[in-house]
Amino acid sequence: MTYKSFYYPNNKESIWKKFLEITKREGTTGSYKILQLIEEYVKQHDPGNPQQRLDVISNIGKPYMASTCQDCGRSPVFEGLKKGVWLKYCGLHWDNRQFSVYRKINKK
Repeated sequence: MTYKSFYYPNNKESIWKKFLEITKREGTTGSYKILQLIEEYVKQHDPGNPQQRLDVISNIGKPYMASTCQDCGRSPVFEGLKKGVWLKYCGLHWDNRQFSVYRKINKK
C-alpha cells in the first residue's frame, strides 16, 4: 500500500473533521472514501476534455474549433444553423427540428 498526503487550508479543518466523522459512522475510512471519489472523477473525465488548454488558445489568439459533435465529441454527421452559428452533431444527438437550416456533412 502506498502512502499519499494532501494539504488543505486551516479554515477547512472543521470540514475535514466532519468528513472523517461521517466516514467512520458509515463504517469506512476517509482514505477509502477519497479513493472512491477520485475513481468516480476519473471515470467521468477520462479520456479527457475536448476543450483546448488556455495556453494553446493564448498562443493562437482564438480557440481551435474541432469538428466534433456539440454534445459528445463523436464525429459529426449533420450541422445546423442556429443564431448564425453552424453547430455540428453526430447521428445520435441530431434533431433537425431545432434548426431553420441544416445539412448533412460530407466526409472528405
